[in-house]
Amino acid sequence: MEPRIQYAKTSDGVNIAYAVAGDGPPLVRVPLLWISHAQRDWEMFPNLCFPLAQAFRLVLYDARGTGLSDRDAIDFSMEAMVRDLEAVVGRTGLESFRLLALHDGVPMAVTYAATFPDRVSHLIVVDGWTKPSDFRSSPVQEALVALVDKDWTVFTETFTRVLAGIDDAHMIGVLGEHMRACIEPEACRALSAAIMNYDIAALLPHVRAQTLVLHNNSNQYNPVRVGQKLAAGIPDARFLAIDDPNYKRLVALVEEFAGAAKVQPTAPREVGAVHTILFTEIEGPQLVAGNQRTPQHLAPTGLPRT
Repeated sequence: MEPRIQYAKTSDGVNIAYAVAGDGPPLVRVPLLWISHAQRDWEMFPNLCFPLAQAFRLVLYDARGTGLSDRDAIDFSMEAMVRDLEAVVGRTGLESFRLLALHDGVPMAVTYAATFPDRVSHLIVVDGWTKPSDFRSSPVQEALVALVDKDWTVFTETFTRVLAGIDDAHMIGVLGEHMRACIEPEACRALSAAIMNYDIAALLPHVRAQTLVLHNNSNQYNPVRVGQKLAAGIPDARFLAIDDPNYKRLVALVEEFAGAAKVQPTAPREVGAVHTILFTEIEGPQLVAGNQRTPQHLAPTGLPRT
């Protein structure tokens, strides 16, 4: 499947690259801010892109300053991030949709869902956080801060080798090169600074979408308690701690929670309660792209916050 790249223009004149695939219920994936490329993502992460497009009408886009969007626009303030998503939603004509976000994309998704409650029917957030203090003092964070101003190739490949848990020299080079294709050093530093101002704690009670919070037990950046705190702040959110660092089960979990057949009336629940849901063990789809089985080590992993 070759994605068809199109462009939406934001209210402040930035061109945002996006791609749409599939015929199911609409699902917008908020970009992985550090590793997002509307064209290359289909090759690098087929274990997510292809099965999501089979289950949903999948919309992918690159935030400003990254991927195929305008690279010289490096205002990564939350207001700018929301403008990017607004432009894509307007261009695709979506009125109501599901919203999926991972890691540092979670604050963007929560902000949008709280601001436009009538548009987001389901919110799925994975390995997210509420404010910088959730991760700022972690050893991983401190290591990244020390590396970000050093050699760019060393930074990206160290991230791949140490943080993503990859020890294959070839794949370290492949994923490091992909990260360098997604974002420039100047944009990386601007994004790092902007993230330190993201704080969605006050917005959590205003989310009205059906919400699923997933958090990996092995997350090196944010412990499970960070995901629990995020879920506790969202009215009627559902929380599930998982052991799925390579996201092999993610598509099945998203489809079960937000697929077309899943939207059914449910009994009223106490407002503000956090509910833990259990899913049957469903192994993520095994995809074949280009006549080769998808390498599990190409699944997206934790993203750096520097």
